[in-house]
Amino acid sequence: MEKISENVTMFDEVESYVDLHYMGPCNNSEEDDQYVQVALDYPPLGPVDSTKYTSEYPLLDRVKSRRYALAAALGMEEFSGMGNAEISPFWGRVNRYYHPSE
Repeated sequence: MEKISENVTMFDEVESYVDLHYMGPCNNSEEDDQYVQVALDYPPLGPVDSTKYTSEYPLLDRVKSRRYALAAALGMEEFSGMGNAEISPFWGRVNRYYHPSE
């Protein structure tokens, strides 16, 4: 591990990745018009058979990243209050973040 600063360490590998976006109360869910507070996804690294990022992230497990993103979304949704600010700081719902096409 490489020490970047006193409290931050850089690891030699990236094993999985979860893409989290704070949306603020600006977007609504298409399902029920609730505000979307947080959107999660695994990284869009191109087609599964793509070798575009192989040299940069040889240990990145896309399936594991997808499972972690789903687990995070389910956990956040369970405690989000689904739009009830009195229950949770996640005032709105948790949705999947869709990346713009490259």
